[in-house]
Amino acid sequence: MYLAAGRAKRPLPVFFVFFAFCLSCASPPPPGEPAPLPRPAARLSFDRVEAESLEQLTLWFSLEAENPRGKDARLASSGLRVVSNGKTALSGVAFTAPEGLVAGGGKLGLPLRLNIDAGELLKDAGGERGVELSFDLVFDYGGGGTEKIPVKAAASFPLILEPEFRIVSVAVKKAELIDTRFAVKILLKNPNFFPVELSAFSFELYSGGRFWAGGSKKNIVLIPPGQSAETELLLTMNFIDMRRDLLDQVIAMEQIDYRFTGEATISTGIEYLPRFRWKFDQSGRSPVVN
Repeated sequence: MYLAAGRAKRPLPVFFVFFAFCLSCASPPPPGEPAPLPRPAARLSFDRVEAESLEQLTLWFSLEAENPRGKDARLASSGLRVVSNGKTALSGVAFTAPEGLVAGGGKLGLPLRLNIDAGELLKDAGGERGVELSFDLVFDYGGGGTEKIPVKAAASFPLILEPEFRIVSVAVKKAELIDTRFAVKILLKNPNFFPVELSAFSFELYSGGRFWAGGSKKNIVLIPPGQSAETELLLTMNFIDMRRDLLDQVIAMEQIDYRFTGEATISTGIEYLPRFRWKFDQSGRSPVVN
């Protein structure tokens, strides 16, 4: 009897055995559950501060929005908050909200402007001001839903305060038959923590409702931080135009009523407002001295 010789079976390689084992253990993904979408990103940074006057400040910020999805997104914002020195929420600010379309897979840069009334900042003490801007940047994908990304940035800058001044005295320098030269001594106070210069000054002096004299001066006085300085303005007064009772007061060296009006140019050395014009109109009483 003959037996048919069969071909011996070869064992499967170890790799295929391990692979088949892993496939049998893996759990299939739940049906109908989509993969998570990538989140958009946004960054906000402070650029600079600008001002045309002491009262109104403009803070400029840069916003960069990044959309990693394949669908375009329209930008909006919500939850605006502006805080001064980390504690006082400011009201009455004007903010240019971010608007634009960020293409799928693209980026968009936008300048943002924040207008602030400087009077609001004076609620806090101190010369240096810190202002923080924060809001939620909204990526609107239309039918694809929305995403909110919180952003914030802080700005720091010195706040410029208006100097104070008053007339200390009116002195008769030289009396002549018709004209008399006077020196008006003025005391100026600098409330800032940096020096300021009274670089130009134009003025008119009235007393008893009548114009006495006027004039102008440049490069007058530098006032140290938080200190005071005195300066003199020389003027010539014509007695022909003066009332007799006012002339008697001047001759008798009595107190006189005055009204002092004009415009001063203050140099600060601060980049965002290196100089500003300051109009004044003050009344009071001052002694007449030799």
